[in-house]
Amino acid sequence: MRISWSYVLALIAFLFIPADSTETKPYADFIHVRIDGKPLHDILNSVLDTWDFKLPESGLRKGTGYIGANFRARRVVRDMLSGKRPVKIAVIGGTVSAAQHGVSKRGETDWVSLIGSWISKAFKGHNITVANHAVAGSTSAKTAPCVVSMLDPEVDMVFSEFVYDDGFESQILQNSRTRGYELLIRQLLMLPGRPAVIMMQTMVPGAAAEDKHPGKKAFHITQEDVYGALSQYYDVQWLSFRDATYRLAQHRPTPGLGYQDLMDPSPLHSLPSDAGHKVLADLAVWFMQQTAVDLALRPYDHTDVEQSSEPVPPSMFPKNTLHESVTCS
Repeated sequence: MRISWSYVLALIAFLFIPADSTETKPYADFIHVRIDGKPLHDILNSVLDTWDFKLPESGLRKGTGYIGANFRARRVVRDMLSGKRPVKIAVIGGTVSAAQHGVSKRGETDWVSLIGSWISKAFKGHNITVANHAVAGSTSAKTAPCVVSMLDPEVDMVFSEFVYDDGFESQILQNSRTRGYELLIRQLLMLPGRPAVIMMQTMVPGAAAEDKHPGKKAFHITQEDVYGALSQYYDVQWLSFRDATYRLAQHRPTPGLGYQDLMDPSPLHSLPSDAGHKVLADLAVWFMQQTAVDLALRPYDHTDVEQSSEPVPPSMFPKNTLHESVTCS
């Protein structure tokens, strides 16, 4: 059997050349677009040139689970760019976002603080606040009846992170955890400020452990994919740490992006380290940058306004509403 040189070269490349470069670079280096003859990175330079990604572009794209029409986030990012009105961003969630474990300097190296720092540079002089309301150990079901009292009613954007603490239920049709998360999503979408809601999906305990570890969780042993149905049904956005990192960390191990780099010393817990929080921040920043680019290519118009005025659809699970007897705990 004759083997061509092209086949040999391709095989060498596959075996010896890393699948992705881990060299950090800003989003502006990824795009080469001109609008009215002007480079897009010049139009959005403060937004696109002020963040260096730990993830390569392939990881960023894989971690963008669902964007959809994105009309609420388009409205918010438009306001962030113009600076004509204050913008309020909030984070709700559990152990990962509370950042009491895993990070070296809570308030500096956790993902919420990182995006807050980036926003202050990218939208310098604009009145944009980022508030972290995450509580360690909190679940989406426990947060649902409390969230209205937790947040400013006029909040513009909410990142919601609960996969780590919500646990796992191995059924789809009658999944009680998804019912609980749906109640939370509905509460958020019906706030007076009609905020953009972004699901920040993190790893579950055991997902980052070595394959031989008895507590290792397989790729699909997570609520994330079932929660993805809520993302698509309600047209809220879905960002995935698992999808962004799995191939780079486990399938084709990449220097600096292994789970031993991205997680705290106990990978069975699957709590992100400083490097892992940087990846979460990468996904949030990439999402906002992509939305800004989308606005430059297709400015906010009547279609966005019409979709923003649509009522929240009926519950995905029939008669899934908060009971008056359910209180904050």
